[in-house]
Amino acid sequence: MSVNPEFLVKIQRRQEERKASFTKLASANVLDDAARQIVELDTVELIQQLQSRKLTATQVLKAYIAKALELTGRVNCVTEFIPQAFEWASKLDGLDTVAGPLHGLPIAVKEDHDVEDWIQPWALQNYSTNPQKRMRLCENPIYGQTLNSINEKMAPGGSSSGSASIVAGNGAPIAIGSDVGGSVRIPAFFHGLCSLRPTIRRLTEEGVLQCLPEVDAQRGVPGFIAKNAEALSLVWKAILGNKIQNDFDALTVPIPWNETLFSSTRKLTIGYFTSLAYFPAFPDVKKLF
Repeated sequence: MSVNPEFLVKIQRRQEERKASFTKLASANVLDDAARQIVELDTVELIQQLQSRKLTATQVLKAYIAKALELTGRVNCVTEFIPQAFEWASKLDGLDTVAGPLHGLPIAVKEDHDVEDWIQPWALQNYSTNPQKRMRLCENPIYGQTLNSINEKMAPGGSSSGSASIVAGNGAPIAIGSDVGGSVRIPAFFHGLCSLRPTIRRLTEEGVLQCLPEVDAQRGVPGFIAKNAEALSLVWKAILGNKIQNDFDALTVPIPWNETLFSSTRKLTIGYFTSLAYFPAFPDVKKLF
């Protein structure tokens, strides 16, 4: 199969720009002992230190960039670093009070989530030179192959492979992925992490590219990946604790966080199905049911 030479040039240019960007960042963000102490903090403890201002947003950002650069050199889990991040961190550090419950917390963003004025190629040639106006499987022709950061001989799962790999390798405390038939849950499972696929429209889909936009019943939904259930719940609580989503996206479900239900010790009743025509289970998986 022939490849359009114009696309090959664009891919090569993209790869060169990415390499130059990483080299520049590595010279300004060093993974020294202080940075290692930060990235090794439990996510809940990290949030507490950011809330108390024991750590600044800039300190935390620089530490995680340094770690992510080291990690991606080994497992190739990062496509780009968002340059505006330093400006955002500086603004947070200049505030008299913290901006909210996730103040200063670095979050890795899967490429199918738009970032304002930033090129999001979704690992596809057609998207590789088009900047987005709003806020993308584990191997592709632009970035190469992503590995499992826990065991490089194992697959990372997909399609949110980089999101799980970077969290498991301490390159980010939280990551955003997207899920249609397991694209957040599978890579989280492959790395021993926690995730949750939300109901459609529980989280806003604004700025999230749909791989099957014409099939409404198979919508991809955004979801978070975290080291443990406690950290995951803190992020969900912060996102759902007010009506901010519904204020700018009327299609989101206007149901706030229910602390009483969350804190209840009453046993849950969980329903599940064992067969789905679109994604049939393998025979060895069926034996588990």
